Amino acid sequence: MLFLDVSAAQVSPVVSTVEAFGLALCEPAFVDLYLCRERVEELRRNGKVLNAAQIYSYRVPLSLGGQTGSENVEITDVYVHFALTGQIERQIADMPAGTPVSAIKFDTDADKKPWWRFW
Repeated sequence: MLFLDVSAAQVSPVVSTVEAFGLALCEPAFVDLYLCRERVEELRRNGKVLNAAQIYSYRVPLSLGGQTGSENVEITDVYVHFALTGQIERQIADMPAGTPVSAIKFDTDADKKPWWRFW
């Protein structure tokens, strides 16, 4: 099974089976590392509580120089998050690290189904 780190736009292997994933969820270190329990608790204490179909998202993505602090975190619709973040990451994918980004273009065609949405 793979872990999609949406903050860093990276995919990495974590466990080999569904059963191993279930066991890993019983390990506090795994939960802290992959589910950021303490971070979520902090955000919730500060009034940032998610509803259905919402996700914590960086206002300024880390790939564009954003910081990991709570002040850079906002609640965003999951569809909006992946649609915009995916477009940003595709546009900067071939740039060397540290290259200044002067513009990002967003496709806002509401009728277009995103590549990752299967329903």
